[in-house]
Amino acid sequence: MTLHQIYHGDCLEIMKQMEKDSIHLVVTSPPYYNAREYSTYKTYQDYLNFMDEVIGCLPRLLVEGGYFCLNTTSYTEKKVMYPIPFDLLNICTKHGFTLMWDVIWLKPKYTQALWRSSDYNYKKPYPYSLYLNCFHEYLWICRLGEQNRDINEEALEASRIVGNTIEIKGKLKDEKILRYSYREWEFEVAKPSKEKHSAAYPIELPSYCIELFSLKNDTILDPFLGTGTTSKAAMLLARNSVGIEANKQYFELIQKKLVPDHKNMYQYYSQQEIDNMGLKEHLVEFKNAEFITPSKYKVYLKEELPTKVKNARNTKIKQEVAEEKKIQSSIDAFSKEE
Repeated sequence: MTLHQIYHGDCLEIMKQMEKDSIHLVVTSPPYYNAREYSTYKTYQDYLNFMDEVIGCLPRLLVEGGYFCLNTTSYTEKKVMYPIPFDLLNICTKHGFTLMWDVIWLKPKYTQALWRSSDYNYKKPYPYSLYLNCFHEYLWICRLGEQNRDINEEALEASRIVGNTIEIKGKLKDEKILRYSYREWEFEVAKPSKEKHSAAYPIELPSYCIELFSLKNDTILDPFLGTGTTSKAAMLLARNSVGIEANKQYFELIQKKLVPDHKNMYQYYSQQEIDNMGLKEHLVEFKNAEFITPSKYKVYLKEELPTKVKNARNTKIKQEVAEEKKIQSSIDAFSKEE
């Protein structure tokens, strides 16, 4: 069973309350700078200052040698391009992260963006006027500290990456390992809709990162959870996760995405609950709990839990008494035969 803690609130405030060295891997895609309805900043510097605070919280939470996978892209506004990936990479370096790999996420070329910009280009097919389409995003893979985590061979073997075997030039190769080995990852974009996040990344992106840079039963953090894709990927790969989402609409979508997986446990906390009760009081593991909605969480904690514990205890006592009676009956029967 894996544990997935989903928080609704300000990621800065929540991360400050989280335990030190409690995270093994961070995978996230921060809000675009003013490119979406959920991301509005007065200036580009305000955006960078905010990201500086967020990234500055990570070294305390990550274990030494843990990895930080940051997905982002540049943004053009009024014919001025903002080099967001490179500015964020500088911030990562400032806070003690070392860039280990730079990966390019390649998107299919014939997307909706192409048709929008091509209409504009056909109307103004002149030098200096054409719009250059972007079909890629950056993924910075950074490590905290000078070396990887100290991991025993048994844990590594349990998290071995295994895919389908294919034949290349007469030799058998693992298809998944070959695919992961390239620094260009190509997969479809997540389709936006009115109900869903307009810029959610596909589940393949966090899945690749999680399988490459964490072990089974590790804990994955996404401070900008969106619609829950990172937690979903962590669950499928037998990892725990902590996700934080400030947007109430997306927080509700996370519940819909994760509810069907009854074998896993999810704890949902609202910002009001965190303020009223304190973060530590919420970190209670309900190992056999049903899905808990934010509105029912307190009721479950204060009223239903004692009843469940009492019932479980009574059931155990009844089972023990029945077992003792069964043993005694066997002894009595044996004595009569004697």
